[in-house]
Amino acid sequence: MKRTVLLLILTFLVFVNISAGKRDTDTTEYKYNSAVLFQAKGPVKKIKIKSRDPFKHFCSAEFGPDGKFDDPIGMVYDADGYFSYFRIGGESGFLSVNESGEAKYDESRRLTGFKLDAKAKGFLDFSADYSFKYSDEGILTQKTMDYAHKGKKGRFVYDYSDYSFDSQGSWVKRSVKLSDYDLDGEKKSETDFTETRRIEYYLPENISKK
Repeated sequence: MKRTVLLLILTFLVFVNISAGKRDTDTTEYKYNSAVLFQAKGPVKKIKIKSRDPFKHFCSAEFGPDGKFDDPIGMVYDADGYFSYFRIGGESGFLSVNESGEAKYDESRRLTGFKLDAKAKGFLDFSADYSFKYSDEGILTQKTMDYAHKGKKGRFVYDYSDYSFDSQGSWVKRSVKLSDYDLDGEKKSETDFTETRRIEYYLPENISKK
């Protein structure tokens, strides 16, 4: 199951990277807020994460000079420039794949939920509901992933602490406690590790103020 989820996430991020890489770097208004999905701030250009998380050992994301993921993978934004949902569907050889994701935010525009569904007839039937909790200062303290895959269900809980931040206010290092629970809520395993990431930002001459 872990391998299946990893492939889904990596496939999604690969599409993001390919699409974003096609955008030009002319002076553009940085008005979209895609980087919020990664708890990043400022005019983010690239993010690369190093982690022992089985679902994202090395994950990266790229953003255009307007702060937006490209639209070819079906991404839709709300009126304030925040990512709302995506839909992907199509044929690939003998497979018919449909994938979708939808984000939810609180009044402070912090990501509070994300729902992912992916289906391929006779091969894949996966869904995951993510929920996010924050401290009073707006720092992510916990992420929960409830998943279902071919009749099997479970939960992963991530507890975050000991943050380090860059000058833009984006985290670059944090401690993680990952707990794996079965359907009855019994903890099966617990892993502690550290995540780090490198973030590149657009220079002022590549963007314009809102």
